[in-house]
Amino acid sequence: MLSSQDPSAAAALRTLYRQLSRSRRRSLWLLLIAMFAGAAAEMLTLGAVLAFLEAAANPDGVLWLQRALAPLLRATGLPLLPLAAGLLAIVAIGAGCMRLLLTWLTQWTAMAVGHDLGTAVFSRMLRQPYSQYLIRSSSERLSGMEKVHRAAFNVLLPTMQGVVAAMLATGIILFFVVIDPVTIFVASFAIIATYAAIAWATAGRLRRNSAMVARLMTERTAAIQQGLGGIRDILLEGSQPVFESRFAKLDALYRRGNALHGFMVNAPRYVVETAGIIILVIVASVLSARPGGLSTAIPALGAMALGAQRLLPLAQQAYFGWGQSRGNLHSLLDALRLSQLPILEGPLHAAPEPLLSDIVFDRVSFNYADGRQALQNICVTIEAGARIGITGPTGSGKSSFLDLLMGLLAPGEGEIRIDGRLLDATRRAGWQANLAHVPQTIFLSDDTITANIAFGAAPDAIDMDRVRWAASIAEVDGFVRRFDAGYDTLVGERGVRLSGGQRQRIGLARALYRNAGILILDEATSALDEKTEAAIMNRLAGELPGVTLIIVAHRASSLAPAERILFFEEGHLRAESSAFAGRDSG
Repeated sequence: MLSSQDPSAAAALRTLYRQLSRSRRRSLWLLLIAMFAGAAAEMLTLGAVLAFLEAAANPDGVLWLQRALAPLLRATGLPLLPLAAGLLAIVAIGAGCMRLLLTWLTQWTAMAVGHDLGTAVFSRMLRQPYSQYLIRSSSERLSGMEKVHRAAFNVLLPTMQGVVAAMLATGIILFFVVIDPVTIFVASFAIIATYAAIAWATAGRLRRNSAMVARLMTERTAAIQQGLGGIRDILLEGSQPVFESRFAKLDALYRRGNALHGFMVNAPRYVVETAGIIILVIVASVLSARPGGLSTAIPALGAMALGAQRLLPLAQQAYFGWGQSRGNLHSLLDALRLSQLPILEGPLHAAPEPLLSDIVFDRVSFNYADGRQALQNICVTIEAGARIGITGPTGSGKSSFLDLLMGLLAPGEGEIRIDGRLLDATRRAGWQANLAHVPQTIFLSDDTITANIAFGAAPDAIDMDRVRWAASIAEVDGFVRRFDAGYDTLVGERGVRLSGGQRQRIGLARALYRNAGILILDEATSALDEKTEAAIMNRLAGELPGVTLIIVAHRASSLAPAERILFFEEGHLRAESSAFAGRDSG
């Protein structure tokens, strides 16, 4: 579990590593081995360059090279210089291939880890207890998925690239140490010290900026959701400037934070490149002052120039990886916390558990996380096959009662028993498999009418006969026939192309498609006229005689099919009656 007391990049990466599968961990170790091979290839390349330059500058003075290549000289019959050039070409090609392999492995591994993290976060979101959805906003969840993407591209990938760069740079430095230990030590120390000083100076600012950008990402997503979600009211009221101003302010701060971060991780490159040129001039001066002068130092200087050309970008990439991980740390931390959210206890799937006898609420009470009392000491029995109506003022506890009955929430006190057995986590999936719920506000995906009725079913598993049967009872087929594409008509995002009544009827058809033993209608016909509502209720009574029906409504006409009415007020079950009094309760 990620500790809130130690939100460091190292702690975050350790937590992430522990969450990875064995195969993904093996990929990381394979990448590490490839890094060592890449560092060795860099050393070989520089060695081949040095050998070639020495052979070119003084073919007769490189006895060590002639002895080393003696078998190849005899086998090929080539002079020393062409042979050295050929070896340099082979080594350079091999090193280039190694760099390509490292680049591929780094990209693939970072994105694969990002995929694992994103899948884990989304899976956790879908498997969370419903109570968690009551305390976390959807904008936090949406921005959380964006933070997973940001963590993959701006933390994992740069960090891995930085480690690769550090390994390759280490190989180059080790090679130079063989040439001139003291000079190279001083030069390397100067470069490392420069980056270390910059890192020390920017670490705090990067961390604070990371927290600000992560927070602004969530707030910015919320501003977009509010603007688009309330577009009808915004258009009617002409309040676009208010929402535009709110978004513009948040977006400006968000972009400014990203710009500052980009500057802090890229600016050191130019400082170090300038320092690198100065260091190279100093090294050249030191080597030329030694016996033999500049002419004898040319091979070493050539190798060093090539090494510096590779070393400085690698040093910058290593720093860039550190800066990116530091500057985007809070995005990774938020993503990791989302991947560790609590999930539902008990199985996700089970065979439907039919209601044989009754549902009993035995002194059930429930409070929300903020302490608000929703229900208090509810005692009620609902028999199998009954037609139950539930009414009461807004905020009286009706929806909370349904959420408890459906197993979405657990009682704070008391028990809910199904056929005499406690409804707990082990029985929840089987119980919910026998429920069909129609809320007042229907969620419709931007898909066909068929897909929305058979919501959650794989396309190749949809039973069209059942779709048409459910649509017929819910009075959907009447308006579907007017569409050119019929059941293949796209409904638009959240059913924007349909009327409120049409959306509710599709929601009812979706519930009927489940063929469940308990049908719960939560203000499910509020957008329908009384004639259509009565026709649907009559069809339900005729087609589903054994189904337990629970109707939550305010209108008297909606409660007409009920044999028994439960009246809720201020979280209490105030009254029960065997017939509705005929008066609209509000």
